[in-house]
Amino acid sequence: MKTIVLSSFFVAIFCFSNSIAAQEYYLDVSPNSQHVSLSAGSTTFSVDANVGWNVTDDASWLTATKTDGATITVSYEENTSTSERTANITASGTGGVTETVTLTQAGKIPFIDISPSSQDVCGSASSTTFIVDANVGWSVTDDADWLTATKTDGSTITATFEANNSTSERTAHITATGTGGVSETVTLTQIPFPFIAI
Repeated sequence: MKTIVLSSFFVAIFCFSNSIAAQEYYLDVSPNSQHVSLSAGSTTFSVDANVGWNVTDDASWLTATKTDGATITVSYEENTSTSERTANITASGTGGVTETVTLTQAGKIPFIDISPSSQDVCGSASSTTFIVDANVGWSVTDDADWLTATKTDGSTITATFEANNSTSERTAHITATGTGGVSETVTLTQIPFPFIAI
């Protein structure tokens, strides 16, 4: 009888120890991912763990901090680019358990604007400029053999045109195309070059 009691006692101790060991390494971070706007701000992740833990991140534009035993606070800077960006945030616990979640921040909506939207020029050879406001890189093209549109700098298109020796006005389209597929088209219309009939 004594042998049976002792055996049962040791079995119970063994099962209890295994149960403790099985629960010893537990760490969960939620949600698995978050999406935030392009503005600077902060958000939180919840941590459920029965071990001590710390937190790290892999992005220079973000700081992940262990606020308390159940919370990760993430502070992030404004995203000034037009591309979204993603950071990995990792909680590492005692015993080697880890969990990684992601935070994705939206980028700015790409835009490009040219002003004025159209210009009328005289018939003689000359040049004029258009002003470009954009938050993306861009290039310029035109559809006329009598005109050349050039990107002078990051905010200027210079259109150089030949004399219009015909009796009809003519129009060229100038298009600025930016990264991300955004584009804007303006027009330049040239009147005929005046002539004197003899």
